[in-house]
Amino acid sequence: MLDTGIDVPEVVNLVFFKAVRSKVKFMQMLGRGTRLCKELFSPEDDKKEFYIFDYCSNFEYFNENPDGAPVSTTEPLGQRLFKARLNILGLLNTKDYDTEELKAVQQDMRQSLQTEVKSMNNDNFIVKSELEHVERFKNDDAWNNLDDLAIGTLREHISKLPNQLEPETLEAKLFDMLCYNLELAVLEKNNKAIENYANRVIEIASKLEGKENIPVVAQQIALIQEIQTVEYWKGITLPMLEAMRKRIRGLVKLIEKSTSTIVYSMLDDEIGNMQAVDLPVVSSGVNLAQYRKRVESFIKANENHVTIAKLKRGLALTPTDLSELERFVFEAQEVESRDKFEQCFGTEKTLPLFIRSLVGLDRQAVQEAFSKYLLRSTYNEKQIRFVQMLIEHLTQNGVLEAAQLYESPFNQIHFEGIDGVFGDGDADNIFGVVEAFNEAVA
Repeated sequence: MLDTGIDVPEVVNLVFFKAVRSKVKFMQMLGRGTRLCKELFSPEDDKKEFYIFDYCSNFEYFNENPDGAPVSTTEPLGQRLFKARLNILGLLNTKDYDTEELKAVQQDMRQSLQTEVKSMNNDNFIVKSELEHVERFKNDDAWNNLDDLAIGTLREHISKLPNQLEPETLEAKLFDMLCYNLELAVLEKNNKAIENYANRVIEIASKLEGKENIPVVAQQIALIQEIQTVEYWKGITLPMLEAMRKRIRGLVKLIEKSTSTIVYSMLDDEIGNMQAVDLPVVSSGVNLAQYRKRVESFIKANENHVTIAKLKRGLALTPTDLSELERFVFEAQEVESRDKFEQCFGTEKTLPLFIRSLVGLDRQAVQEAFSKYLLRSTYNEKQIRFVQMLIEHLTQNGVLEAAQLYESPFNQIHFEGIDGVFGDGDADNIFGVVEAFNEAVA
């Protein structure tokens, strides 16, 4: 692969293993073999020809299309942001959106666009080409009745012009574009687009949640977590999205580049005939990671449910309890179905075991089970500390495999784990208590 500007005159064989539709690039590829090279093979035996092995039918394409494919240009992000706000204003001009909350959004967007126009430098040669329109929209009166004709003028003549506002981060502007696309989809009741853009917002929120230790993120953590719930999207409105955009846009830059795999689409959607439809709940299938988080949150939020509470206290479930638990979990909106649950979490764990591993065990129940091993009159400091670690683990994780009592952190008290701390009789009894807790969710 030879980059532009790198010449190797000795090249006599070119392999085209890439489809090219740009005439300029095609000619550059050919140029790699046209470099003269004297005495290449021997004295007086110069380079006279070169061979091309075209595996992608580039020659056939340019024989039929001598000028190559038409060159498409992508509008600058600033222009796209300007137009997106104009599109939103155009939709808000209809009577369908004549509410006080939406009027506030409308006024705010008008103000932001006007501020951008006012910052344009009349002496800039690009601005001068549209000076008549720029001066018109620097006047406050031009924004009072922003009809479709005025919006069309702004879109065609003003949106492309440079301004002198303070530069903002690319991440913030890309997030703005994402939110504006989502807002347009909500106004147009484009369900497929709503789901697509909402999923990207949720993905960003998920990445930001891992930055809770940063003070500015911690200030917005409630919103960040709420965005990732089904309830947030049930009654989503334009004012809600605008408020979210303003609070989150400045945080997106904090996501490390190594994890920034979010793709922001800059393609215009083709919109056909619109029809009024009910706004659906955004699909919960954002991805398995988001689904997992939602299910886990649902379980933890319902740990006082009668059957889940029994699991937390270490009690075994009856067949009736188990049936009720399965009904409660698999019919929940957050879980969707047994098939979806098993697709995400697998079938290796029973449902009671899965739930216990999330909600843990009641600390008092675990302490009562191991109460005899906490008596200082009978056991030494190391033994009591070992049992306290055991209680803490079961309280947090709900289950414990016997082999773990020989591993970290239990082998930090003695390298042999439980065998180095307790005699055979006590060790066997402790294993028995642990096993009793485990069997209740087997």
